Amino acid sequence: MVQGQRERAYRGVKTNSMNEQLRQELLAMREEDLRVRAELLKGASSFGSYHPRMEELHEQNTARLKEIIAEHGRPGRSLVGEDGAIAAWFITQHAISDPPFQRRALELLREAHSKVRSQRKRWHSVKTVSASSKAVRRSTGRSLSITNTVCLKPSPIADPEHVNETALSDRHEHH
Repeated sequence: MVQGQRERAYRGVKTNSMNEQLRQELLAMREEDLRVRAELLKGASSFGSYHPRMEELHEQNTARLKEIIAEHGRPGRSLVGEDGAIAAWFITQHAISDPPFQRRALELLREAHSKVRSQRKRWHSVKTVSASSKAVRRSTGRSLSITNTVCLKPSPIADPEHVNETALSDRHEHH
């Protein structure tokens, strides 16, 4: 496994490749929405309400997005890439005739965001401990090692007679 794949696997991110066909489908749905909207705006008289053509397209897109979510889960970046995920959210926002679907999609997005944030915090804390351990070892001769249960365990000071001078000089170098 390549290091990037290993890190994604550690963070709980799927390491399989993006679904390009699904990405293209979502992008095409978004483009069609924008095309119809532009066309309707060009020929717009003062129609004043939700145009039936736009409503029909939004309902078709919503129905297809529901199928995609049922089959694949929320179409996020790992599944459909950044632009595909943006297209899926665009389609969700335009599902105005189906507020329960919009609420469910928002809930899925929040869950995914919360999970990613939690995974990033855990990953960041491991990286921070590792970086801090190197900095502490370098400046004071003392190191912190991570045990199998991710507990910090102090190691002996390398140069106890000069530990204060070393720590103070490192502190002044970083400020």
